[in-house]
Amino acid sequence: MRALIACVIGAIIYRLAIAFALNADFLGLQAQDLNLITAVLVTLAIVLPGVRTSVIGKLTRNKA
Repeated sequence: MRALIACVIGAIIYRLAIAFALNADFLGLQAQDLNLITAVLVTLAIVLPGVRTSVIGKLTRNKA
């Protein structure tokens, strides 16, 4: 159940980030930049869980 909720929340955040990036005039992004935005978001989604696990592991090892 937790994975399902995480998936739904992730999809909503993804859509909001894409909409924000395309509607943010101060960023100067155009519709053609959608591939770059998507690549950055997917990379973050792949990398962040590993970084989180690594940081938590280091913190718990330091306390021991």
